Amino acid sequence: MLADFTVRFASTTHASQIATMSRDHIESGLGWRWTEERVRAAMSDDDTNVVVVLDRATGKIVQGFGIMSYAERHAHLLLLAVRPQQRRKGVASAIVSWLDLTARVAGV
Repeated sequence: MLADFTVRFASTTHASQIATMSRDHIESGLGWRWTEERVRAAMSDDDTNVVVVLDRATGKIVQGFGIMSYAERHAHLLLLAVRPQQRRKGVASAIVSWLDLTARVAGV
């Protein structure tokens, strides 16, 4: 099922959607910390990857995303979310597999 989804680096145009998904699906009731500004900062950090799976119809709507930071010996998954209507379809698995492979290639 992983081949059904294309995982790609997020662009700054996706930052608002990512921040909103974080607020609504991860940080609900906790106070919003992953604002659009913070997501953009993660995108510009050389030691962090922000990736998305976009909808097939328009290629514009973020269906899921992952943010992972990399250090010399470890990687840390900071955020992972999938829109409720896209859950249990392999989107998160595709994102985690992509991020894991990237960490392994980097020697983490």
